[in-house]
Amino acid sequence: MLWQRVVVALIGLPVLIGLVFGPVSVFTVVVALALLVAAWEFQHLTPRTVRLPTWAVVAGTALPLFAWGVTLRPGEGLVTGLGLAVLGLVPVALVAYERGHDGAASGLVYAVFAAVYFGVVGGFLIGLRAQAGAWAWLWALSTVWVNDSMAYFVGRAWGRHRLSPRLSPKKTWEGFLGGVVAAVAYGMAFPALVQGLGAAWGQVSWGTRVSLPLALALLTPLGDLAESLFKRSVGVKDSGHWLPGHGGIFDRIDAWLWAGVLAYWLLV
Repeated sequence: MLWQRVVVALIGLPVLIGLVFGPVSVFTVVVALALLVAAWEFQHLTPRTVRLPTWAVVAGTALPLFAWGVTLRPGEGLVTGLGLAVLGLVPVALVAYERGHDGAASGLVYAVFAAVYFGVVGGFLIGLRAQAGAWAWLWALSTVWVNDSMAYFVGRAWGRHRLSPRLSPKKTWEGFLGGVVAAVAYGMAFPALVQGLGAAWGQVSWGTRVSLPLALALLTPLGDLAESLFKRSVGVKDSGHWLPGHGGIFDRIDAWLWAGVLAYWLLV
C-alpha cells in the first residue's frame, strides 16, 4: 500500500543518509550484508528443481564482496574473489548431482549469476561511495529514486501504453518518459543545490551533469525489469517481505545495482 511505502521511506531515508555520510567501513559492511540478503532472496526466485544449497549461493556472493571490502575498487582482488567463487561452486554442483539432483548444472548457472550480479555488480555501490564520495553516491542514487517515483505517479495518472506487458504490466511509456524528464531535471540541479547548502562538493562538468542523470534514467529501469523476469518465472510479486509496502531487499535495490556501475564509470 502507498501509505506503507511512504512510512518506510520516511524512516529509512534518514538512516540511509546517515549511513552514506558515516565511516566507509560501516557503509561497506551494511551494504555487503544487504547484498547477501538480496542474493538469498534471488535464490528463492529460481526454480526449486534446480536450486543448489542456499549457503553455497550466499558464500559465492560473499567472496567478491569481501574483495570489494578489502580493495574498495575493481581490480585483481575482485577477479580473484569471483574466480574463487566460481571454482568453489563447481564442486557443490558436482556433489549435488551425484546425490541425485538432476538440475544441478542449471543451479550452478544461477549461483554463478548471483555471485556476479550481487557480488561484483552490486559491489560497485561500495566502490562508488569509497572512490567518488558521499555526495556523489547520494546524487546517483537519489536520481534513481526520483526517476522511479515520478515514473510511478505519472504512469498511474496518464499511463496508457504499456512498456513491458508481460514482465511488468503496470509500467507505461508515459511513466517512463515522465521519470526520465524528472530525473534529468533533478540530477542536473543536484550539484548546484548541494553547493547552495555550503558543501565542499558540486564542481561537476556540465557534460557529467547531463550524462549521469540521463544514463541513470534511461538504463536503470532495466534493473527493475530484470528482477521482474525472475519473479515472473516463479510466480511471485515480491522478492521478500522485509519492508512493508516495498517487498524485499532485492525489490529495493534492483535499479540501484545498475546505478552503482553506471555512476562509477562516469564519476570515478
